[in-house]
Amino acid sequence: FMDITYDESLIEYMKKKKYTAIVIEQIDPIGCCADTSELLLRFVNEKGADKLRDQAIRQLEVPFGELFVMIRGLDYDKEIHFGLRSFLGLKDISVSGIRHWTL
Repeated sequence: FMDITYDESLIEYMKKKKYTAIVIEQIDPIGCCADTSELLLRFVNEKGADKLRDQAIRQLEVPFGELFVMIRGLDYDKEIHFGLRSFLGLKDISVSGIRHWTL
């Protein structure tokens, strides 16, 4: 059982921009200096969600819209929190409680 929460600012932003889902994917680094994959979180609208629904490895119940997990091998805490952060005017999704599985 997981308790998943969203910041109110995240929900308001999703409503304002007509996003209906968040997708969790993986970015694999290319180059000599980066050796670990990172999580990529992005917004999708209803049309994008329709395309991803059958491809998702896991769908989690969330406070607003849908959440699609597209990769295997993640560790989940009992409490997972999504927020909205802004960097140079660009909006980004933050998450705590989900990470890549490690030894």
